[in-house]
Amino acid sequence: MSESNNKRLDAEVFFAGEKHTKIHCQLAMLRMLVGYLGEKNQSNWWDCQFLSPYGIRFLEINFPRTILASAITSVTAAAMRFHDERIGKKDVFHLFRLPAGLEEAVHNALPPGNPAEWTALIHGVETAIKQLNNMHDSAVDASVGPVQVGTVGGLMGGDVISVIAKHYNDAFSNKKIVLPYFTGVPK
Repeated sequence: MSESNNKRLDAEVFFAGEKHTKIHCQLAMLRMLVGYLGEKNQSNWWDCQFLSPYGIRFLEINFPRTILASAITSVTAAAMRFHDERIGKKDVFHLFRLPAGLEEAVHNALPPGNPAEWTALIHGVETAIKQLNNMHDSAVDASVGPVQVGTVGGLMGGDVISVIAKHYNDAFSNKKIVLPYFTGVPK
């Protein structure tokens, strides 16, 4: 991530008149990256193309003020279904199904419009994987399929972004399906 993008996501980010914490913005960006990489034209995990140039142009017509947020929300629904079919739903959370309060905060952290600093990260598989790689500090050789990476209590922990990012980075870099998830009942 460029230095200016790092500064922007360091503590709190303001847009649409609201304050958002770093972790909420990072989870939103992680959703965008993984959502893009899992789309039909990249890894074909889910059958949609909302984050492709064609998908963005289609969404511009109906959602001119929330283009990227609409694309991320749409790909999130497809990715959630894909994950839920393989992991399950009961007392299980993943990048695309979070506890209600966190889900709302991540959704509210989606940027308005179509910000170039975000969309630049999904202008190709290599760019998206590079950004995913920048979001973690150590590699992992994860097994194929669902992989429990923690409990729901750790979802707001400092290393949650790194843990999720390195598993998806391993998946997309090695052309395998890895689905990191958290277990437990939210409080």
